[in-house]
Amino acid sequence: MASVSASASKPVQEDAYASTLENRDEDEALEFIVYSCRQVTVYKIPPRTPQGHRAENWKDVLWTGKLQVASKGRKCSIRLVDRQTGNLFAACPLPEKHEEAVERAVDSSRYFVVRLDNGKGRRAYVGVSFADRNDAFDFTCALNDEERRRQFARTDPADAEAASRTAPSGVERDFRLAEGEKIHVNIPGITCKSRAKSLQAYAETTSAESQTASPFSGLLPPPPENTSREGQEPAGYRLEGSGISSDSFSFEFTDFQRGE
Repeated sequence: MASVSASASKPVQEDAYASTLENRDEDEALEFIVYSCRQVTVYKIPPRTPQGHRAENWKDVLWTGKLQVASKGRKCSIRLVDRQTGNLFAACPLPEKHEEAVERAVDSSRYFVVRLDNGKGRRAYVGVSFADRNDAFDFTCALNDEERRRQFARTDPADAEAASRTAPSGVERDFRLAEGEKIHVNIPGITCKSRAKSLQAYAETTSAESQTASPFSGLLPPPPENTSREGQEPAGYRLEGSGISSDSFSFEFTDFQRGE
């Protein structure tokens, strides 16, 4: 009976040891800032509509500062950091699927809803806006890249090696062109002259449109530049310690200032 008990407890001990090694590897892993935007604007947002969050309804500015996407081992988080002091304002630990914590507004590609989580069961949703559409696009790309990286990191190397061994090898074929060989592609209805005329017409049309109308007409304007100074609260808000409180904002961000 003693030998059976010892053998039964051995897998449990091995699992605990493996978990300890994994946690140690996470602690010793280097941290990388995979994305950084110099200035974003954070809003208090109304409840979500059935269609989704609409940025046009975001009127209450809470904070302005830097946004970072930090990666460490298998963990990743979005951080809101004071641009001058580097102090953490709030953080959003990203789950396996980042769409669970980050949602884009339905009426603008520059506005996002971010779920803050203090790791103790308390969550809060805030709006985050980028002044430039390219910054918002790079932010989305960084989240997608980190999601794929973490999925790959969770893959067991033994399983990946076994899959590569069982995959059909096939016969390799040489698709290189022989010396002096050329490939000609004929597209009906398109010639060099017609293509040049099309490009010239497109350039003239684009130039005329740019003179008569703004290319961003009908889109939401960028967030306000001088709504509040860096690290300070807008009118109607006050700083208490390292958090922000207001009559219309019932919790303090101190509970959400964590980077993991």
